[in-house]
Amino acid sequence: MNPFYIFAAPGALILIACCLVFCLKKKHGFGSYFLLGWTLLILLSLPAGIWQSIFGWSGLSAGSPLWNRLITRPLIGWPFNAAGFSIRFIFDMLGKELYGRGGDMLVYLLLMALQTSIIALLFAGRYKRKRTFADWIIISLGILFLLNSLVNVNWYWGVG
Repeated sequence: MNPFYIFAAPGALILIACCLVFCLKKKHGFGSYFLLGWTLLILLSLPAGIWQSIFGWSGLSAGSPLWNRLITRPLIGWPFNAAGFSIRFIFDMLGKELYGRGGDMLVYLLLMALQTSIIALLFAGRYKRKRTFADWIIISLGILFLLNSLVNVNWYWGVG
């Protein structure tokens, strides 16, 4: 199966679901803010993919035009970039302990989902109370998440 559909489809579904929830619902509860938190984390993971398209991994899809790489690589790589350095470090340690080599990608994606869900829960709780993005805790969460993602841009998650 094409990796574009495996990785880009869940991100696209979360983005579409968030748009639908906020357009169709009159009252927004904790679940809506949790979904908004996930959406923001997906969007904050895209700059790392854009950096990888422009500056990194010249051998991967070198024949495709830059505009194509600017669209596909961030969408395919959002789970790996959203996990960032923290999950890659844990994954590498678990992989060496459990397998003696790189670990299973399912374990990696589960760790990513756990980390991003915790961050989205923290965002949802704070946003539900404050109802603004101009809150120092929300801004700090976003900056830390973005930095965690950008520190990991040189990790080659691609195949081929």
